[in-house]
Amino acid sequence: EYDKFMADGNSYLTAKDFDTAIASFESAKATGVNYVEADKKLTDAKNGKAAAEKDAQAKLDAEKKKADFEKFIADGDGKVSAQKFDEAVAAYTSALNLKIDDAAANKKIAEANAAKAAYEKAQKEKELADANAKKKAEFDAIIAAGDGKVSGQKFDDAIAEYKKALAMKVDDAAANAKIKEASDPK
Repeated sequence: EYDKFMADGNSYLTAKDFDTAIASFESAKATGVNYVEADKKLTDAKNGKAAAEKDAQAKLDAEKKKADFEKFIADGDGKVSAQKFDEAVAAYTSALNLKIDDAAANKKIAEANAAKAAYEKAQKEKELADANAKKKAEFDAIIAAGDGKVSGQKFDDAIAEYKKALAMKVDDAAANAKIKEASDPK
């Protein structure tokens, strides 16, 4: 009976069926025939089970970590698309902290920072263009008001309008030409 329990236990141990191997070795130990050998094999089976469980947990942890990394990268990509660059960098930094693929995470961080800089530059250029367009529209309105005064033979009033336009520093040549035109008929 002892020999059968030991043979079965060794077979189960080789097959990495640790729970069944443990049960077989405990049965062999209970026969009292060779307590020391059965106890050693029981310890081997328990250690094998513990190592297998540790390996399985490590694999699960690694898979979860990889999934978290991919989630952070995808989240960062979405934030870049939504032009939420600081939030994207935060997501990519979370991915970097997982130590899965530092090169990829660092590349994403650099790309997000570059996209932010380009976006901010474009915004500033647009704001400047809008401000210049508004100033040009104001300039054109003042010139038009001056032209209206010239049409009404109010040359001094026209010159005053043209000088306001000149002070705006939008188109000095045009403003000076209008001042000259309004001054000539006087």
